[in-house]
Amino acid sequence: MTVKILEQLARDQFPKIRQILAESLKEVANAPPSVIRQLAEDDELIVSVPVLANSPVLTDDDLLHIINRRPKSGALSAIANRLTVSTGISDAIVNSDAKDAITDLLKNDSAQIREETLDMLVERSQEVAAWQEPLVRRPLLQIAAALRLAEFVADNYLHILEKRQDFDQATLMRVKEEVHRRIELSASEIAEVELPEEEDDDESVKFIGANIDASLDISLTSAKRLKREGKLEPKDIELALRSGDRKFVRSALAVRADIDINIVEKIIELRSAKGVTAVAWKADLPMRLATDLQSKLAGISNADLINPRNGFDYPMSDDELASELAFFTE
Repeated sequence: MTVKILEQLARDQFPKIRQILAESLKEVANAPPSVIRQLAEDDELIVSVPVLANSPVLTDDDLLHIINRRPKSGALSAIANRLTVSTGISDAIVNSDAKDAITDLLKNDSAQIREETLDMLVERSQEVAAWQEPLVRRPLLQIAAALRLAEFVADNYLHILEKRQDFDQATLMRVKEEVHRRIELSASEIAEVELPEEEDDDESVKFIGANIDASLDISLTSAKRLKREGKLEPKDIELALRSGDRKFVRSALAVRADIDINIVEKIIELRSAKGVTAVAWKADLPMRLATDLQSKLAGISNADLINPRNGFDYPMSDDELASELAFFTE
């Protein structure tokens, strides 16, 4: 009688009722399988997702049946985020070609993914950029996959591969060699560019100073390319700052703020809290990131930091910030 009542609730016309039932039974190991399957196949994500993501009652056969029904992407993502995901389920999710669900699958460190499937996703990640970061962070990454990723992943992710702790020394050395090969290749491409003789103020060369070393030149070129592609976002600068890629951070600041890289270098060298804040403002970065730039990039002590007003606002007016920046640029 209890099972029949639960089955009736699982078919209730009001989604809220079915949602409450799903939330109540999502982790119950001895819940009636017929009720769990009914909830898992519900068209409303608020009903199906709690069960798909958590229920120990669902078998691989149940999950494969649901995947084969081509449910909404949110349902597939729920399956991809389960605590235990077998290779068969992973293959089915990948074969569904639901990119968001595949991204969640790659982020799930406990999901089992066959080496052949992972190799295929590595190749496809050249076109699906959202897969690159979870792939370079993927535990137990095979050397062939790591080397392949090092050939094309976004510059911001190269340092993740280079600093992984789970590679043996031989693998780590080969990955570093591939990273350095890319850097050298970028440097040679820069050297081959012939700049116009009478266009020193052209945007393509305005940031390149005479005293910039080759590696900073490469970071500058990478930052300009990302900006052209609309991909140089505050989160990219924050990620590079956290990873210690100071050259990319300085280059990205110069590119986003549209000022000479040497000015950015000078402000950082002088450890000017107001100067760093003004550059961050000109680069249209959040004030919280401006504070991190002061401490982590310029090495300014906590006592001398300029902190956000009200938790996130710039504490200086636009006129004050522009005036501070003019002090260094004029």
